[in-house]
Amino acid sequence: MSKRISRYCLLLVMAVVTISSAWLLSCHLNNEDSKVFDELKGRDNRVFLMDNEIIRVVEYHSDQISRRHATAHSTNGETTEFWYWPSGKLKEAVTFYSDVQTGKSAKKIRRKATFLKDGVTFATDFEYRFDGTMHTSTVLNQSGDHSTRSRFFEDGKVKQKELFVLRPTLPLATWYRLSSRLFHANGTLAQSFDAAGLFGALEARYDLEGRLLFTSQLSDYATDYTESWFFQDGKTLKRKVTQSTGGTNLKTFSQEGILLEERFWYGNVGEGMMKVKTFDPTSGIQLLEQLFTFDSIQRQYRPYSFSVFENGKKSLYALIFFGTPDKVKTFTQYFSSKGDLGERTTIVFNQEGFVESEFRHDETGKVIRTQHYKPGDKVQRALPPLNPEWLLMRDYTMPPKIVKFEPSPYR
Repeated sequence: MSKRISRYCLLLVMAVVTISSAWLLSCHLNNEDSKVFDELKGRDNRVFLMDNEIIRVVEYHSDQISRRHATAHSTNGETTEFWYWPSGKLKEAVTFYSDVQTGKSAKKIRRKATFLKDGVTFATDFEYRFDGTMHTSTVLNQSGDHSTRSRFFEDGKVKQKELFVLRPTLPLATWYRLSSRLFHANGTLAQSFDAAGLFGALEARYDLEGRLLFTSQLSDYATDYTESWFFQDGKTLKRKVTQSTGGTNLKTFSQEGILLEERFWYGNVGEGMMKVKTFDPTSGIQLLEQLFTFDSIQRQYRPYSFSVFENGKKSLYALIFFGTPDKVKTFTQYFSSKGDLGERTTIVFNQEGFVESEFRHDETGKVIRTQHYKPGDKVQRALPPLNPEWLLMRDYTMPPKIVKFEPSPYR
């Protein structure tokens, strides 16, 4: 019982001291409202114990309902002073660094914010570093429908400027970022952001010299996405990703601007069937085309087929038995530039490696020879050497999973 009485006495003493200091401090911070604090008559004060706070003393108007002023002592040593509109809604809040940090009797402001009469909307919000320099400044414009926020380097130069707009959503209006400009310490633009439509956005990044490194564009309704990466010259395309509800395309280029590789996902990125095209780094002529299917059980890609090109013309094609990359199911050799419409031979194998059937097409693509074999015939055909790299999955950088694949209902 004695402990409870002692604690109550301690809280009461702290409340009296806090109220006195709060009154003196408020006169200094709010000169325009000094008349509010020049009389103590009719005031009512209450003490609260709240999470992450040692004590909070709240002063009420004579109606004993509407708040007038409050002082909160946080467990981290910081102190916050609150002032309220006549309605009792929050008008201003000032947070001070802890006495342990300052080591002085004079308090240092860490954050100061003012609010509109609704007690929720920020009119201004300023954050300060320990040395007194401005860290962040947020100001609501006169019309109240947009606000600007600025962040600063320690030398006072602008680090970031953002524009927020009030969007009339239901049940409550919400703020969303309309634009942003982030700067390097030397003053050059580092990154830009501009909202587009309901969900769309345009972004760009730059190096210290102002050269373009990256751009991205998300469509208004987030159904299409494109991003581009550039070499150090800020002009030559290095990597480009294009996404839509139908699939994802990823292209990689050399410093000379030659297309080196192209990947396309039919479906969700990293899970749908993936086509990979490889090109000669000198001439840009296609060398290889691979198809990989995704094993949903093993969570990995497996080779499905590949096509080899010579001088830009398809020379051979191989279809692989699923799960057995060393066994060819169908093999086609081409003898003209017409590909599947020209002269070629095709051999179909069973899982034991024996021939099931053979086809021969002339230069017009017409079948001129067909041969089928029974399982017991055990006919064999030797294939030309197959390069292991034709089945190899090369490393790549995963494109962003921005757009969800949605199969067309008409397919």
